[in-house]
Amino acid sequence: TKKASNGKNRKTYSASRPIDLEPVLKQMQQAGELDEKSVLAVSSRITKLFEDPNISPWFSDGFEVLNEREIWYDNRIHKPDRILTHGNKAIVIDYKKEKEGETHHEQVRRYMKAMKALGYEEVEGHLIYVEPVIVREVSL
Repeated sequence: TKKASNGKNRKTYSASRPIDLEPVLKQMQQAGELDEKSVLAVSSRITKLFEDPNISPWFSDGFEVLNEREIWYDNRIHKPDRILTHGNKAIVIDYKKEKEGETHHEQVRRYMKAMKALGYEEVEGHLIYVEPVIVREVSL
């Protein structure tokens, strides 16, 4: 049986914009990394980004959504920001507020391997950087 958690707090919902990014933007504002004007600008860019037909399905009713779910794999706990599942397919999305780096790709690859180990045959990985807004596909 495929299970990425103990089954508690599972949510399936539809979002017209990436509502789970709002806490990241709020954290950046509280840390003094972004002012209110910048938060609004980034939020606007992200909203436009998620109108992209390649990305908008990640925020539709077609997937079971697991946000910040702990996964035990390779003798340690992993906690991707967002996992989408449907049948034998899993999409791993991780949000970053730092500058792009290879260590982020390595982290998402570990998450992807964990999902493969859970029995998902088709696994995708993506990094979303929030400032500036960049989406990167991660390959195994």
